[in-house]
Amino acid sequence: MPGPVRAARILLWIYIALMALAAFGLIVILALQTASVPFLLIVAWSFLILAVTVVMTIKLSSRKRWVRIGLIVVMAMSCIGYLINVTSGLSLGTLLGLGLSIAVIVCLFQQDSRDYLDQ
Repeated sequence: MPGPVRAARILLWIYIALMALAAFGLIVILALQTASVPFLLIVAWSFLILAVTVVMTIKLSSRKRWVRIGLIVVMAMSCIGYLINVTSGLSLGTLLGLGLSIAVIVCLFQQDSRDYLDQ
C-alpha cells in the first residue's frame, strides 16, 4: 500500500473517532432537550456520514475505484458542511474536521493513490 493511501486511511480513522465523539455529543444534547426538526436532521445526517465513512474506510483495502471516488465525494461534502459551520463561529472541532477532510482528499488525489486504487 503506497504512502498516500496509508496516510489517508490513518487520517480517516482519526476523522471517524472525532465524528463519533461529535455524534455522542449530539445524542447527549438530544437527550437533554426537546429537539427541533432541523436538529434531528443534523443528527441523522451526522450518523449517515459517519456510517458511510466507516464502510468506505474498511473497503479501502479492496482497491476499488468506487471507494476512492466515494471517499473523495464524502470528504468534499464534509468540507462543505464544515465551511457552513465556520459561518456560525469557529471551533476546534470544525477546524480539525475541515483539515482532516482536506488532507484525505489531497492524499486520495495523489498519483500513487490513483494507481493503487483504480483497479
